[in-house]
Amino acid sequence: MPEVLDSKTTTAASPLKVVRVAAKAVQKYHQEVRKNDEVVEQLHKLHTKVVEASELRKKYKDLLQAHEMLSELMAKNEKEVSKARALKDTVKGLEGVILKLEGLLAKTVTDGQVLASLKEDNERLAKRTSREPS
Repeated sequence: MPEVLDSKTTTAASPLKVVRVAAKAVQKYHQEVRKNDEVVEQLHKLHTKVVEASELRKKYKDLLQAHEMLSELMAKNEKEVSKARALKDTVKGLEGVILKLEGLLAKTVTDGQVLASLKEDNERLAKRTSREPS
């Protein structure tokens, strides 16, 4: 148990005892100040960690929101890509049909030219045969 001086013992105590008790009191005071400083330092560290955790929660929330927005955009873009692929396939099919129609048109034009030429030949022959005596 630490030595304590009260009003009765201070008057009767030797100066050496008073100094010893005062030194112990000062030593205890400094220990308490150090403990207090340590507690304050720990509180500052904990406060910093709490602030950092709060900032991390906010960043996480922001990232989660951005992720949700990107997911929605990706889903929308996937639908658009699907539509574009379908349209591209349709265009390819139509290109094939157009090529066939161009071929038929070219053949028809050629056939028409041949027919016109044959008609002219036929008309010439018809004129010749009508001029010739029978």
